[in-house]
Order: sequence, then C-alpha cells, then structure tokens
Amino acid sequence: MTLKGFTSLALLALALAGPALAAPAPTLEDIQSGVAWDGRWQSTTSRATARGLPEGVLPPYEVLPKIDDYLQPWAATEHKRWVHMNDEVGVMQMAVQNRCLPHNMPGERQESRLALNIIALPKVWMITGRGFNHRLIRIGGEHPKDLKPSWLGDSVGHWEGDTLVVDTIGFNDQGMLEDGVHHTAQLHMTARYRLFELDGKRAIQAIYTYDDPGSTTKTLRFARVHVESDNEVDQEAACNENNKSH
Repeated sequence: MTLKGFTSLALLALALAGPALAAPAPTLEDIQSGVAWDGRWQSTTSRATARGLPEGVLPPYEVLPKIDDYLQPWAATEHKRWVHMNDEVGVMQMAVQNRCLPHNMPGERQESRLALNIIALPKVWMITGRGFNHRLIRIGGEHPKDLKPSWLGDSVGHWEGDTLVVDTIGFNDQGMLEDGVHHTAQLHMTARYRLFELDGKRAIQAIYTYDDPGSTTKTLRFARVHVESDNEVDQEAACNENNKSH
C-alpha cells in the first residue's frame, strides 16, 4: 500500500458518523460459537465504496493528513528512505510480501483487493489471506509469559456481547504498519469485529487500533468493512526458492 492509500483509509470514515448499528440477524449464541462468521470475506472499504455504507458502520476517526507527522524521528527517516527507494525500483519490488517476507498482522487491514477466509470455532479462530499467512486467535486465552516475538504476534480474543475483541502483542521488529512505515516490538494491536447486514449480505465491521510508542507519537485507529464474498476460488500465492515477487 502506498502513502496515498494509507491516508485514504484514514480519511474515509469522517463523514460516516451516525447511530449505533442495528442488532445483527444471527443469535448471540451463533455469533459467540463462531457459526455466524465462517466464510470468505472481501474488503470493500475504499473512498469510493465508503460513500454507500450505512450510517454508523464506520466510526469518525481523526484525519491523518501526513503520516510522517505521527512517526518517531527514526521511523520518519526510514519511511522517507523507503519512499525514495520505491521511486527507484518500484513498489512491487519494495513491498514486504514481494520479498518473500510475511506481510505480518497489520496486513489483514491492508488486504483491500484480496479476500479473507475465516474459520471460526468456539475456542479458536483462523483468519487467512494471501498477504499475511494464517492468523490464529485463541478465544478466552491469555498471552504466554515467555512469549517469543514473531511476525504475526500472539492473539487472544474475548467477547463483549456481539463484538469479538482481539488483543495482539509479541510482534518482532521486522514488520511494517504500512509500506515503508516500520513498527517495533512494542506494537500492541487491538481489533474489534462485529457483524451487520449490508445489501442483504453478511458484513463485518472491523476497527483496528495500533499502539506503538517505539515508532509512532500517537495511537493510530482505522476502520474497514469485510463483506461476504460470492467468489469461492482463492488465488494461490507462493514465494519459493528465493523468488522476489509473486
């Protein structure tokens, strides 16, 4: 994702403040058991499609006019270096996933063109996608005390009514919040998932919060909508034998 795309995602929620969402059709038991979530979901939130979303789907979040304004000095320097290198070699060569590296957890929010697959059970969820491998969420669990840093971190979830709240820590310091925007091992991510109906289809309201005092000067918040997908075919993406792109 480019800097322009980063800013666009932060801008899209401003005009969409409104009343709380209506209660979803599934029962609370179906929601908390995982039955209502299984399936394939396509991210639809862009500046164009956001205008057609119901009021209240996306909360009003602060405008981020220039991401460098919210980065620690070292992270801003690295971002400028990445932008310069990107201008030299092209975004496809610079993108993390195209250099045989995991897209890591923030990549879930960046999958605007690709579908997510959710397999939800009462005690564990698995979320998959081309760009960020397989993410496991333990429902009702706790973070290990001897947690080892990893690309995807360690995710545990709990229910607040019909909303799944997922807490993720234990990231390594190799990943990025966005293309060229590095995070540190201090990154703490929270995601809130809630079901609603959009044009007769199931949809997920996802709100992501990134707190990383090592790389940013403030907490960053973003919203995205994932809609039930009619396309059941998933394009394979492999990065083998040191290939440099998919």
